Amino acid sequence: MFRRAATSFLFFFMILAYGSGQDAGAIPANVISAFRNGDAKALSEFFNTKIELVILDRENVYSKTQAELIMKSFFEKNKPSGFRVIHKGGRSDAQYAIGLYSSSGKMFRVYMLIKTVDKTPRIHQLRIEKENGQS
Repeated sequence: MFRRAATSFLFFFMILAYGSGQDAGAIPANVISAFRNGDAKALSEFFNTKIELVILDRENVYSKTQAELIMKSFFEKNKPSGFRVIHKGGRSDAQYAIGLYSSSGKMFRVYMLIKTVDKTPRIHQLRIEKENGQS
């Protein structure tokens, strides 16, 4: 419990450090579309070569290929019924987004940190947690 709270605090601290809501760079539309369609392959196109991935209670740094398989499993178990970005911000070389992913009456909060690498947006961190009050 403490580790999860500390990790969440650290993530929010990084968000504040990167910007406070300026829309300096848009979240790629294909990332949003991949979540709406439950498309792990399309989403993985934006993964950095190594990505910090936290899905529910599973947390580690994974290769792009490993992360794609983990996301594929998540999408298979939690078929999408909707996804919307509720907050985003950043600066020219780093953006973040917080979204809500819905699946058969379940809600998940999604956090993404996207940095520009060689002029290409890459997801460096991705966190998916159950929305408050859900078991």
